[in-house]
Amino acid sequence: MCRFKVRSQINHGTAIVIMGQVRRYVDVADVVRTQKHYFEAQATEWYRHAKGERNHNIENGDLVLITECYKAPSWGYINYQSEQRTTQASWAAFQPGMAGKGVYGWVYESPLVGLESSQHQSTEEDPTAGPPDQCIGIRAYTIRCDPRAWKPLCKELEAARTLRP
Repeated sequence: MCRFKVRSQINHGTAIVIMGQVRRYVDVADVVRTQKHYFEAQATEWYRHAKGERNHNIENGDLVLITECYKAPSWGYINYQSEQRTTQASWAAFQPGMAGKGVYGWVYESPLVGLESSQHQSTEEDPTAGPPDQCIGIRAYTIRCDPRAWKPLCKELEAARTLRP
């Protein structure tokens, strides 16, 4: 069981609980650092594909490259946000056995307005077991097109759209 104290006189807060082994999946070659020129050269083509062929309404800097992710078998979060501050301390616990099953869930001393929670688990029998299939974090790099190429690309794609039947 994981127990969190909600202090008095706060109006926001967040907690996350990770159950089971966390695995890190990473691009071991550090492609972004070692292949910087490749990404700079290809950025225009990626945007041409996304904006032109896929017809996505995106701006320069909207594409991202994910090079790492962290996964766990199970996790839960609790978030509190309110315009008013709490008047007294409370607590929230992430514990097993919800609904008579092995699943974990949140129990609150007293529900607060503005409190939300959720849990995501690989298996109901043992939330710490199973494959790490719940992504709990990523490392992403923004892909930007050279500004000197961005404007001509947008004009090219707009002209192509007006020519389509």
